[in-house]
Amino acid sequence: MQRNVELHVSELSRDELEQVSGAWIVNIMGAFAGAVGGVYGAAIAAGGGATSKSLWSAGLVGASTGFFNPVGSVGRLAGSIGLGVAGGAIGNAVDSQYVDTTEE
Repeated sequence: MQRNVELHVSELSRDELEQVSGAWIVNIMGAFAGAVGGVYGAAIAAGGGATSKSLWSAGLVGASTGFFNPVGSVGRLAGSIGLGVAGGAIGNAVDSQYVDTTEE
């Protein structure tokens, strides 16, 4: 079964362009919220013994997950922070698997 679909493409008007300009700001806010959540998640998962390397990596993981969860409301802000906390905790758990614990 084939379906014929007509696409109508038109250029955005000046008013429409003004409405969508600055839309990337919510992504940046999500990245910031995710980074904060990631650092807290790593600190909580490490029980206060997180290294600066694990905090930085958790912040980057949180920022990348938060960037793709733009903040448009308080619920989305909480979601970005929550994703960051989860990402930071997981990143810290993975990072701790590669720590050399042998004493010389």
